[in-house]
Amino acid sequence: PWMESAHRDDDLSPEAARMLREMALRGREEGGEPDLPDEQLRSNDQLQQDEMLALEAIYGDKIRIFGEKAIPRSFQILVYCEIPDGISVYVEPFQGDDDDDTKSQFPENFSIEHLAPLSLTCLMPPSYPSHHPPYFTLGVQWLDNVKVSSLCHMLDLIWAQQPEQEVVYEWVHWLQSSVLSHLGFDNGIVIRQPHSAVSQVDFRVVGEILSAESVVQQLISYNEDQCHESFLHGLHTCRICFSEYTGR
Repeated sequence: PWMESAHRDDDLSPEAARMLREMALRGREEGGEPDLPDEQLRSNDQLQQDEMLALEAIYGDKIRIFGEKAIPRSFQILVYCEIPDGISVYVEPFQGDDDDDTKSQFPENFSIEHLAPLSLTCLMPPSYPSHHPPYFTLGVQWLDNVKVSSLCHMLDLIWAQQPEQEVVYEWVHWLQSSVLSHLGFDNGIVIRQPHSAVSQVDFRVVGEILSAESVVQQLISYNEDQCHESFLHGLHTCRICFSEYTGR
């Protein structure tokens, strides 16, 4: 996470930057970006400013803004799924791997307390929110691209249910609270080898296709790192003097 509140940075990942530019260009070419009167543009701009201030206040160091005064506005929010009691991870057997040493490196199931965040990157066009939703990309390192595509479609549906309104907070809230149940992961995350059907992948999905082995490694490493950070910043009672000290 970024250390400063609402950290401002011009360095957007090349893939996300390219995809956002292409989406904005496609919208203009396909007539998705209407010619609006100046009064409507000013109203949209003010609504965007107000929304950005609210997002900064709510998400603090979890939001990264690209260019302090850049138009169109673009930003990235790290979205953490709510797992207050931790969650189990189930790993399907890796097909075609007869190496017992390799198999033993990856448990068939394990529990984690911390889940790596989703990365939602948005660009607000001048027609937002009166006519068009923000352009966005979505990256989730522990999901295959087909499942991330289903999340993209849900964000589209949320906008369709409340058009002409500011929508980013609603998107983030849904991603935080409903992703696991939407994917059928209420009782645990299931890790499988990635799908090979490219045609099912939404063009807004960001990230390379990872093997199940790589996903398991990342989940375990991220959880261990975050548990270590929690220990360092937490208070612990000394068993000898019963005083409290931080993990440092």
